[in-house]
Amino acid sequence: MRLTFPHGEHPDVPLSQERLTIGSGEGNAVVLPAPGIAARHAFVATDLGGTWLCLQTDAAPAHVNARPVRRLALLRPGDVVTLGEVRIVLSAPVTPVDDPQTLSPPAAADAGAGLRVVLRGVAGPHFGRAYALDVPRTIGRGAGADIRLPDPAVAERHVEVALQGDRVVLRCLGPDGCNVNGEPVRACELRPGDQVVIEQHRFVLEAPRRDLAAAEAAADALAAFDDMAAEPEEDVAAPREQGGTMVWWLLLAAAGLAAAITALLVYAPRMSG
Repeated sequence: MRLTFPHGEHPDVPLSQERLTIGSGEGNAVVLPAPGIAARHAFVATDLGGTWLCLQTDAAPAHVNARPVRRLALLRPGDVVTLGEVRIVLSAPVTPVDDPQTLSPPAAADAGAGLRVVLRGVAGPHFGRAYALDVPRTIGRGAGADIRLPDPAVAERHVEVALQGDRVVLRCLGPDGCNVNGEPVRACELRPGDQVVIEQHRFVLEAPRRDLAAAEAAADALAAFDDMAAEPEEDVAAPREQGGTMVWWLLLAAAGLAAAITALLVYAPRMSG
């Protein structure tokens, strides 16, 4: 995968590093002296079971696909990251295929072979909706499309997605193509996690196993984020140890207070009698 800059603010950057820093200050892997970019704006981490955008300051504005990011966000290939006024696209290679003339429904053997995948909307009027690929699905503006996009820039039958044996194939039906993982295509093979973009509409190919792995990776990322964002020279072991000791003292004090109240309630009536 690589970071691309549609407006030429920076050359393409391959994500070969585990942590790619972005900011306007010198010393960042990607230096962007542009309006709205903090000296240490964000970094992209690729070592947590996925690709993550992590903000290094609360004052640094960031959006992913026009949605604001508060602390960190999981990135998919094809996502558009906006830092200040700079747009960055996370691009990934796709597997081209010969443009098939017809996409046929999957065979009965394929339907029960654990290959069930869905096309889920992640931006636009179909956000959150899932369409199983048990039959070929057409996306377009026309009334006959399985997934209708009320957008004059979209063809009546723009794209078709279907199972072909043991793979998922996309082909463009109209004169205009589409983007998959940030790359313009006419026909290609789709894999779970690939993102299909038609104008402002976005769909992701999903599979249950990948979703579970992504959820586990998100939990790991949230647990590790503070350590990744901290300065390496700062030693926080002593304050943590001191804080842990204080917690135990508070627990012991609470237990002692509870015992005293219990004794007072139990023995006070006997003593007064």
